[in-house]
Amino acid sequence: MNQNPAITYKELADSINRSTSTVKRHIQELKASGALFPGSEAQRAAGGE
Repeated sequence: MNQNPAITYKELADSINRSTSTVKRHIQELKASGALFPGSEAQRAAGGE
């Protein structure tokens, strides 16, 4: 995603041989935890930054 921020769930899923729904679920979990986008609201709410 760093190399291609505009990549779609389908393109990413195809590139790692996983289903689109699996990729979408994992990305949503990473966003919610603040791991994908450091400094996000979830990270601040958890006591970070």
